[in-house]
Amino acid sequence: MTSGDTFPDAFEEALAQLDEGEVSGPVRTDAGYHIIKLLDERGVEPPTFEESRVRIENALKRAEAEDRFIGLTQELADVTYNSDDLAEAGEILDLERKVAGPFSRDGGLGIASNPEVVDTAFGDEVLGQGYTSGVLELGPEHVLVLRVIDHEEARTLTFEEVRTEVERTLKQQLAEEQVAQLGQELEAQIAAGKTVEEIAKERGYEWQVSLDTSRTAAQANRELLRHVFSMPRPGAESVTSGFNTANGDYVVVNLTDVTDGSYAAMSAEERASLRERLAGMAGNLGYAAYEAQIKQAAEVERL
Repeated sequence: MTSGDTFPDAFEEALAQLDEGEVSGPVRTDAGYHIIKLLDERGVEPPTFEESRVRIENALKRAEAEDRFIGLTQELADVTYNSDDLAEAGEILDLERKVAGPFSRDGGLGIASNPEVVDTAFGDEVLGQGYTSGVLELGPEHVLVLRVIDHEEARTLTFEEVRTEVERTLKQQLAEEQVAQLGQELEAQIAAGKTVEEIAKERGYEWQVSLDTSRTAAQANRELLRHVFSMPRPGAESVTSGFNTANGDYVVVNLTDVTDGSYAAMSAEERASLRERLAGMAGNLGYAAYEAQIKQAAEVERL
């Protein structure tokens, strides 16, 4: 049972007249008609203070911390406004000053990997005019202000400066090429008649069989799903294909059969997901058509 004010009045009145196990007649509300069945009736007693103590204490502590955080954020903004050195603000507010960088417009490590930080650091106010930034909210519990202490104009790096990165890139490319070549050899063996199981056992490779896997399977690897559902449909013979994954692995896929999907066979969750995707696609197509129409009809005058 409810407290009497959870549902519309007509619903609550009909529910109050039912005994356990009884079914009501049609009940009309603003949301439509309802058939109500009372399955169980339980008394609702408010929790005791002792039962609620921990929850109340945590809520009060969280509220106090949020108020304190807001106050410190405002104080940080006040102390650093037009400040030439963040050390003073650190001493006043007992905050640690950290130096990040150097980093480029493409970002860097740590805090410099945050696009908002990079955009602010290279903005006119901070880089161009040399001011301290305003308070940047990086998350619910993280804020910062920043200053540029040194700036080096863009230039071509020397070989010694890029040697490590070049070596790493070349090694990665070589490894990917070798893995791809090996994968192509495996594909050729499968095409010649060997099974995936035989090859995997001979070489000690990991292999898996996936049956009745849909393109929306939650547990399947997304890269693998995209590749499999882009492969041609197998006929009398299976279809084999391989691809490099984002983490550097190489996957060989042997597709043996495809079963056409059926809307009737979908679960309620799958149907809802499909409708959502189709609605999104329709919306994107409609917007693209509208944008194209606007551009075509637009008249641009250069002053």
